[in-house]
Amino acid sequence: AEGGLVMTVDLSDPTNPVLLDQAHVPGYIQTSRLTRGAASSALYVAATEWVESTDPDGSRTSGPRTVVKSFDVSGDTIAIRSEFDLGGYVDAIQATPQMLLVARTDWNSNGNSDSSDVTLIDISNPDGTMVERDTVAVAGKVVSQFHMDFRGDMLRVLSGPRWGGGQSSHLETWDATDPDKLVAIDSEAFGTGDNLFAAIFLEDRAFAVTYLRQDPFHALSITPDGQVQEESEYIVSGWNDFFRPVLDN
Repeated sequence: AEGGLVMTVDLSDPTNPVLLDQAHVPGYIQTSRLTRGAASSALYVAATEWVESTDPDGSRTSGPRTVVKSFDVSGDTIAIRSEFDLGGYVDAIQATPQMLLVARTDWNSNGNSDSSDVTLIDISNPDGTMVERDTVAVAGKVVSQFHMDFRGDMLRVLSGPRWGGGQSSHLETWDATDPDKLVAIDSEAFGTGDNLFAAIFLEDRAFAVTYLRQDPFHALSITPDGQVQEESEYIVSGWNDFFRPVLDN
């Protein structure tokens, strides 16, 4: 079958590697995450598969789908635990000890290729069994694992415009006390007209770099209850180098 492979290989003799087991992953593997516990290890793989289907009128259509598949890789053999079809095309995947955050573009879901859907997948079971939780549509495109953060009971996502064109980037927060029903808390727009690049989340802050003709570095605050606000913007390089405080405090 077409697609990717997950393999376990015995390298005790580096000159004679031995294939112990393998498992199929449908489509093109985009990214993966490995978690290790005291007695078990689990592998999570996100892939994009191009599929064809037949419409009721007999016409053929095709499009991408996001497949997330998990495996128990604690021993020499590979045990398949879960597989989800989330639709769309994989944008990015982030993993915490409890949650897998999968961002993808799904034209059938929101009809907008300029924004991503982010799904929470519970990976707290150490044997790799997954549970699909809620999905939210974010304001823009998520292009990196570092643009998503799950901390405590809060989902925090940075997203930006796909092509620029005068649009803004956004920092958004959701209450995830009930992971099956995410509740929007707050949203802050910044970097209008720029594309979003590097980003990092800290406990109560987020930092992002946007770019067009300059390289603004944005500092944003996040309160414990999820309220967000841009605090300052520093032009790292460009036609004019200067510091612009957004707030006076």
